[in-house]
Amino acid sequence: SSDAHLKAWNTQVNQWTADLKKDTEFGGANLKANSGLAVKALQHFGSPELRQYLDSTKLVNNPELFKMLVRIGRVVGEDKFLDGGGSGAQPDRAKVLYPNMK
Repeated sequence: SSDAHLKAWNTQVNQWTADLKKDTEFGGANLKANSGLAVKALQHFGSPELRQYLDSTKLVNNPELFKMLVRIGRVVGEDKFLDGGGSGAQPDRAKVLYPNMK
């Protein structure tokens, strides 16, 4: 029956959530920050429809999907840092390549 399927699905989602909270790298004290990274990855690469689907189905709680999104979020964050944080200011290439040259 659909009630049994829904109950089984909710049990699975609750287990994923519990597993994530116990994960020492991605969960626990790191869960809030990692959730932000996962959201960043979804906002950067996912369509609004994908974000809505993952939220409504709770698939984003799947530990393997969550870990992948966190890793993508880290890369997106690193890219933002490496490009100067999006400030639009470009460093003088000569000063970067030859910092001791006057």
